Amino acid sequence: MTSQQDQKSESKPYRHVAGLLLFMLSLGCVVAPVIRAQQVEEQTGISEGNYNIKQSIEFGYRFTNVTGSQQTYDTIVNLQQGPRLLGFTTEFRSLDHRGTFFDYFYLSNFGYGGDPNDVSQIRISKNKWYSFNGMFRQDQNHWDYSLLANPLNPTPPVPNAPPNFNPIINAPANLRGTSLIGNSPHDFFTRRNMQNYNLTIMPESKIRFRLGYDQNTVYGPGNSTVHVGAEQYLLQNNSFRLQQYRLGFDFRFLLRTTLSYDEIWSNYRNDLSTNDENQQFPPGVGFPPVDLGVTFNPGAKNPCATPVFLPGNIVNPVCKAAYSYFSHGQTRMASPTEKVSLQSTYFKNIDIAGRFSYTAGDLNVNNYQKNFAGLDSSLSNYNETGPISGRHVASFGDFGISWQVNDRISIVDSFHYSSWKEPAQYASSQCSFFSTSLLIPANIFTPTSAPPPATCIPPTNGIPAPFVIHSTSSDADAALNINSNFLKQQDVSNTIEARINFSTKVGAYLGYEYRNRIIADNFSNSISAVFYPNNAARENCALVDPAGTLTQSNLPAGCTLNADGSIAFSAATAPAPPGLTHIQENHVIFGLWARPSSNLRINVDGNIMVADNAFTRISPLQAQEVRFRANYKAASWINLNGNVNLWYGQNDSENVNGHQHNNSVGLAAQLQPTEKLSLDLGYDYNDISSQILVCFIATGSLPGLPACPDFSSLVEQASPYSSKVNTTFIDFSWTPIKPLTLRGGANLFWVSGSELNLTPQNPIATSVPGPLNSAWYQPFGGFDYQFARRWTGRATWEYYGYHENASTAFQDALARRNFQGNLVLLSLRYAF
Repeated sequence: MTSQQDQKSESKPYRHVAGLLLFMLSLGCVVAPVIRAQQVEEQTGISEGNYNIKQSIEFGYRFTNVTGSQQTYDTIVNLQQGPRLLGFTTEFRSLDHRGTFFDYFYLSNFGYGGDPNDVSQIRISKNKWYSFNGMFRQDQNHWDYSLLANPLNPTPPVPNAPPNFNPIINAPANLRGTSLIGNSPHDFFTRRNMQNYNLTIMPESKIRFRLGYDQNTVYGPGNSTVHVGAEQYLLQNNSFRLQQYRLGFDFRFLLRTTLSYDEIWSNYRNDLSTNDENQQFPPGVGFPPVDLGVTFNPGAKNPCATPVFLPGNIVNPVCKAAYSYFSHGQTRMASPTEKVSLQSTYFKNIDIAGRFSYTAGDLNVNNYQKNFAGLDSSLSNYNETGPISGRHVASFGDFGISWQVNDRISIVDSFHYSSWKEPAQYASSQCSFFSTSLLIPANIFTPTSAPPPATCIPPTNGIPAPFVIHSTSSDADAALNINSNFLKQQDVSNTIEARINFSTKVGAYLGYEYRNRIIADNFSNSISAVFYPNNAARENCALVDPAGTLTQSNLPAGCTLNADGSIAFSAATAPAPPGLTHIQENHVIFGLWARPSSNLRINVDGNIMVADNAFTRISPLQAQEVRFRANYKAASWINLNGNVNLWYGQNDSENVNGHQHNNSVGLAAQLQPTEKLSLDLGYDYNDISSQILVCFIATGSLPGLPACPDFSSLVEQASPYSSKVNTTFIDFSWTPIKPLTLRGGANLFWVSGSELNLTPQNPIATSVPGPLNSAWYQPFGGFDYQFARRWTGRATWEYYGYHENASTAFQDALARRNFQGNLVLLSLRYAF
């Protein structure tokens, strides 16, 4: 039996393809002169009783030949070999709009059989009684791009590494090469199912009713890492579901006015679970294997200083590693929404539209737990659990009015309001047990005069000890930590525009927008913890005078020394007024259009913004945007389009010095000199650039950099980024003889760019451009041949090529991302 991976990379199928193509061409040449007189307009349908019926079906087979990185091909393209249902449609249309159960019925499907996107759509309606539409879509989401979270370990990563040790993905040997293991420590292989159903009852009456249901489900495996020990490699089981039930009413008693009310019930559930199944090498004879993580830098003691491996493929027992890691929680949120909307043209020359919605929902995370067993510094066993609760309250409002003053002048005003707040609380019970080696079980503390604030169940292999061995940085042995968070944002804006048509050939508009944002956030915490001997005076309760003795007077506030030498700690931050960020923006909006002739139209639009504050460092305080668009019909068969978009942003605040721009130019042409020949071609250029001051750790950086103003232990440097993207396309269709249509073209993409390398003096590459210097090639070609009435044969060839510039884009030896794919699709279509 061949594996799924083997099926995907099955190569050299073209000895079969050539024969099929030759057979189809020969068949067409033989029958074409016979049936040419029988050519009829496709999809005219047939009439049966009171209905005109149209139907089509297209079925085919795709051949694939992929070389290079199969993982990157699956991430970007993911079109695999095999039979496919390329399209199936059925349509019934009542001839006199008096059908028994429906006047119109439409059903379409495509992609079934193995393509990454499968879609089914249905539309049914009966005149004056009901209208129904539905959609089902399934997507295969494959993400495995090797640069995402790649630690870029050197080769070989550490001395004495076992022959089967892979430093980029520490996949167990029994999982390597399967569909669940790729080259990226952060990947996923999920399916997403989307369903949408809408029913309108009595659509033409003064009161109409609307019902609806939506569902979005994501499930499947993935991989990730966690910063415990040494970036442990985790298997994730994804399971998300969002459901919405909708009930609505439309009231149309006033002339040209619709008042609507909607009630929406949303239910969200998330059952994500994470488990470490990457244990490979034991720390000693008779001990189970451990996970060393994905990052190997012995110089930084990650997972430990050299040697990581001892003779016999034994892990150094003082390395950071995990025997196990597990986290799981059941997230549930129910949030009803009420919405009212209005649309009216009741008053002459005045259009009115508005809506308001309110949502309030509760979030709870049930059965949340996280545990770790292994070694992280001196931490040997850790368990955390507790309830998580929150609330989401949001209101949104929009109102717009347009007044046509006269034939040339109109005034448009639009108002937007949004406000949401999200308070949340997490009461976590945290239990920590310590050891000095992977070979020594965790020491179990014995509560005496300082009982733990959390109920701690010791590990089954723990060793009771008169005192626990702690390092100076060991956390509390037991703690109850209550975190309360609050985040709120209010956004109000109003835009007013005056539009004037000077003539039938020239017009303009001028407007002003004011926007006011208020962002509030707050945090409060209360903690009760206990530190047991030895070395009880640590972390929050470290000695005020490190050279002094352990006495109550030598401990910080909130720390209580007990008779047995343990220290109880309690602290709380009283809720304070939330931190407020006020941002006011002023925009000048302008535009001009001109139509010098019936064949030429030109548009110019602009927006100039000034703000008095910014919430993030990358947000501009000033921004300017100008857009140019032109359309020129040079002849009856030549249509030319062009556009230029220019955007600039600045934030010249001290220690920010932010400058950025995003400029693009696009040209396109549509040519159709005859009914038999059409040609589309175009070119786009996009230039993205930004620069901002950043602060970072100085290790490996350029010498002589100034210290960061806010953190003297960091250095400061300007961080430039640039990306220049060139895209071109061509698409043609030619029908030299009536039954034969030739198709071809290409999509080509080049990008070149650069970014700051924070550590240029490191021997290991830490700044990898990857797709920032890459090219994409997608030429295609094929033909359609109608060899009999209602029957059409199709053949299509596609090439997918992805290439990262090896001279500027580092590619690690075990995970090259370039690929080339040749795809041939043969299909047969029947339609009437």
